[in-house]
Amino acid sequence: MNPACRPVVPLALSRSPASLPYLSLGMVVAFLRKESAAGRLPGYQVSQVRLAGVKGLPVNAAYKDLEKLERPVVLLSSYVWNHELNMQAASEIKRRNAGATLIVGGPEIPKWPGESERFLAENPAIDVAVLGEGEVACAELLAGLAVDSGASDGLATVAGIVFRSGERILRGPDRQRVKHLDQLPSPYLAGEFDRWIEDVPMATLETNRGCPYGCTYCDWGSATLQKVSRFDLQRVVGEVDYLARHRMGEIFIADA
Repeated sequence: MNPACRPVVPLALSRSPASLPYLSLGMVVAFLRKESAAGRLPGYQVSQVRLAGVKGLPVNAAYKDLEKLERPVVLLSSYVWNHELNMQAASEIKRRNAGATLIVGGPEIPKWPGESERFLAENPAIDVAVLGEGEVACAELLAGLAVDSGASDGLATVAGIVFRSGERILRGPDRQRVKHLDQLPSPYLAGEFDRWIEDVPMATLETNRGCPYGCTYCDWGSATLQKVSRFDLQRVVGEVDYLARHRMGEIFIADA
């Protein structure tokens, strides 16, 4: 890793051997790498998704690795099955490395005004919460963070986040959904999971995003009330072929 660059470490934590590979983190990382290659994220070096827990690196070893890094940016994605573990991990990482910046997103992060701010207040180790789709939001918030100091002064205009600014918790403007999904690279086809994809029994796959309904019990319905956007068919076919070649036992379809 280039010591002149601030490390960005996406960390997928799980206690379950049946854990799904973390497509959401892979999507974010693949987009960050694309932006970095285009010169839009100078000063950062983005790692591949690190799997820690039953099937990956021992969790304590992951903590020790992060402890050695200079001001790492750690990305976490929270779902119902790993949210508690993520919050425990965030506290432990911050305890071991006070210079770390913790960014968390995913369906378990409350999106409504007041609730998002309360979430940050109740979880002091978290520096930024991403609300909704994370790919473009993460790229913009990294660009807004001062690489040298980690200061959050440049985050006020970043849409779709809630963040700490000193003692205050601030909310950015609402973010529009990504309209052209194929601007987001496939983490499977980009090789983001190659190091450990065969160590897990099930993969997650998206063929589209969005839902025209508004069911309040559903992550998709309560978040969109908009038309469905689709990934290119050849991309989806390529991802299925990739998973077949890596002997994936099951595919979990994440469409609404």
